Amino acid sequence: LIASILVVARNSAVICADLGNRTLSAQLPAMRNLAIPGLRYLVVSIFVANTLSLSLLTVAALATASWAALQTWQVFFPDQPVEFWQENYFRRLIEAGPALYAQLGWVGAKIALSSLLGSGAAILIGLRPKLSVVSINNAIAKAIVIGVSLTLLSHAFFAILQFWR
Repeated sequence: LIASILVVARNSAVICADLGNRTLSAQLPAMRNLAIPGLRYLVVSIFVANTLSLSLLTVAALATASWAALQTWQVFFPDQPVEFWQENYFRRLIEAGPALYAQLGWVGAKIALSSLLGSGAAILIGLRPKLSVVSINNAIAKAIVIGVSLTLLSHAFFAILQFWR
């Protein structure tokens, strides 16, 4: 959740600033006049990059947590072999079996939905007509707030689906 919020907030600001600047300086109409499918290229690349970066950040966070757990183990139990930590740390993952894939599916769904909603909001806000740099700044703030709100809502939605019994 924290990774999603941070990535969506940062990316919403960047997307909105870039598209707002392109809108203010009339770059998108210029691309259209040159028969360049700029908007389609931008939108697809934004969605793919956001979803991929959020997925990679989640994997990096899990790897970092495992490494930190190992370091903590070695500090508190220096006489114990590393294999003992590995056996106990990964035991619940191994015991989970196919249920682990279901849980990873929920994580993937949360990542995909929050990325798509946050990116979509930033794109829509960034493409609105801009009259000045101040309107770009206001759009950036709006994109961050809406993107983070949509991320929280998507995670809450999937948490209700996942744990509702």
